[in-house]
Amino acid sequence: MNKLAVGEFAVTELLKHHLDNAIKVIVKSNKEKEKYTKYKVPVFVNEKLINKLVKKEDIYAIAEFTPFVTKLNKNKTHILINNLDDEGELGTILRTMVAFSYFDIALINCKVDLLSNKLIRASTGAIFMVNFETFKNKNEYLKKYRTKVIEFINKNAPLSLEVGASLSKL
Repeated sequence: MNKLAVGEFAVTELLKHHLDNAIKVIVKSNKEKEKYTKYKVPVFVNEKLINKLVKKEDIYAIAEFTPFVTKLNKNKTHILINNLDDEGELGTILRTMVAFSYFDIALINCKVDLLSNKLIRASTGAIFMVNFETFKNKNEYLKKYRTKVIEFINKNAPLSLEVGASLSKL
């Protein structure tokens, strides 16, 4: 099932980082249409449709895209999040990661839809800038990756922050 990126920033980040997954962009006016023509994706003006899909007046662009899968970069530090179940929290984590130039996140036992509208909005498009993979448990992650990690555990468990540590020592 296709997904939607709502808002100009989210649409722009989708087009910058996952253009091949973009199906079309819908904008409110010809002024906004000009912003997206350089991406070589169909752009349509349809203010009524945007107003029907999104109740906020300050939304000027929506993009439809096919879901995508990313892989973690084996040569980069990974952020590990365990037992996360809140899309808003994950959006905040993703924005913070990008602000500090981390772009790989491993989600262990994650219970959120990684391309939901709520997460895309909460991340303000950062979801399109990061590589993410999901794992059932830490052992599954360890079988695939041996790299430097920063690990966070959910709010109901102690926080473990070991920058530059090997997961095999945790």
